[in-house]
Amino acid sequence: MELFFKLINGNLHAFYDKLVFKLTQLKWAGLRILFFACTAFSMLTLIGGFFLAPFYTYWFFGTFKFWKYLRLAPRLVFYISFHFPYILLKGTTELPGFLFTPPKSDPDLTLVQLNPAWKHGASCHDCCKCCQKIKCPLLEPKTLNCLSYDSLFWRYFNCSRYPASQVEIDRYQCPKWVVRR
Repeated sequence: MELFFKLINGNLHAFYDKLVFKLTQLKWAGLRILFFACTAFSMLTLIGGFFLAPFYTYWFFGTFKFWKYLRLAPRLVFYISFHFPYILLKGTTELPGFLFTPPKSDPDLTLVQLNPAWKHGASCHDCCKCCQKIKCPLLEPKTLNCLSYDSLFWRYFNCSRYPASQVEIDRYQCPKWVVRR
């Protein structure tokens, strides 16, 4: 009888853990889908972006003060409406798998490691080859700093996942990362 209760209790814990993980995956996917839905709403209505501007600045810069970033609006609108979806759909990432992955702040260190020749530690320093190649509007040209670094957009979308393969390292001619062997 005791063995029976242990079996049931173990199965319930396993079921609960799987359920929590699936719900968490749905939350991650929901945030990404919300972003895409807001972008589609903004594109289709042409005025949606004005109403959603505080949310976009929160997602990109961590603040609701959209007026501080109005100078970036034209380039950012083009980027999130056309260029980013094109990169996402054309890229090496499978969209369904991407939707359910957790937000990150670093690449997957089981796949890549720092290049031993890289002298700047965990920082990208002033390299920015990947940002320049995709013409990211969030790269400050004077300082070469990312304006969106570690924001919701940065962690949930492309930047935090880079690189995941040798193809990406080669595409951006990245001196920082090498694939683990």
